[in-house]
Amino acid sequence: MNFLCYLEEKIFVMMGNLFLMVLAGVYLRACGNPGAVIFYFIGIWLLILAGNLLWGYERQRRKYREMCRLFDGLKEKYLICELMGKPKDQMEKMYYEMVRGANKAMAEKIEEVQKISREYKEYVEEWIHEVKTPIAAGTLICSNHPSPQGSRIKKEFARIEELVEQVLYFARSEQVEKDYFISECILSDVVNPALLAYRPYILERGIGLRVEELSETVYTDGKWMRYILGQILSNAVKYQDKEEPGIHIYSCTEWGKIRLCVEDNGRGIPPEDLPRIFDKGFTGGDRQKKGATGIGLYLCKKLCERLGIALSAASKEGEGTTVTLEFPVGNFHRM
Repeated sequence: MNFLCYLEEKIFVMMGNLFLMVLAGVYLRACGNPGAVIFYFIGIWLLILAGNLLWGYERQRRKYREMCRLFDGLKEKYLICELMGKPKDQMEKMYYEMVRGANKAMAEKIEEVQKISREYKEYVEEWIHEVKTPIAAGTLICSNHPSPQGSRIKKEFARIEELVEQVLYFARSEQVEKDYFISECILSDVVNPALLAYRPYILERGIGLRVEELSETVYTDGKWMRYILGQILSNAVKYQDKEEPGIHIYSCTEWGKIRLCVEDNGRGIPPEDLPRIFDKGFTGGDRQKKGATGIGLYLCKKLCERLGIALSAASKEGEGTTVTLEFPVGNFHRM
């Protein structure tokens, strides 16, 4: 709180006191009092006025600092009135009640919005589970009646299922902690199911797959990790343009971290696009031609942050891309 601003607020008080000092001095002089008496009288008056102003400033400064401390430490800023003491000044009381009423209305509105969001999220999750049944039925029918058209339809069903899964994980991404279960996992047990799910696409594109021994143990949620790896593999398959396409999966331990790397020799990512690939809705230059939504990698990044995993990407345009998942080593994630 600035002292000059405080004095500016008290300008009428000071001007009133100065006016009264002049009147008192004129009156005392008219009554025949010597100049020394008038001087001492006005001096004492000024000291009392200055002391009162300084005391008022210090009181407001302490109150201001305490309010700032409470406000900065409060997560829900709109609840500040609940931590404030009720003021004694009538004008401050009026402001206090007005702000408290506004905050109450805000809290009720937030609760209403959160309720609508919860209900919508529950509906989306229920709808996703319901829609999986006809997708599975359609896939089974295509498998039981093999034909070129059936194979194409089956592929489209798989694409629909992938998008439906993306919607489900996106809906749950805000509250991952309510859905995940951290356990001890061997990397190969996490990677192999993801590879199995994308095996038809890898074979169809004629991509050479090389997987090193993945014997390291990490602490994570296997289900969420399989989805994250599936999204990474989907991009590695989708953006291949070489005559001999390949994907290389390997792991290493460095500086107390376990790294899982998925490397491809596809078209790579332009340098200007690389810092933005994890942004929501970002599809890059020609990725729109591949039907990119800009959600997959964004969702992977978000889920990795929730799981305490560092996700990064390195790429050279025309040479390929390496996506790295970095797991912390220690017993913390056992909890």
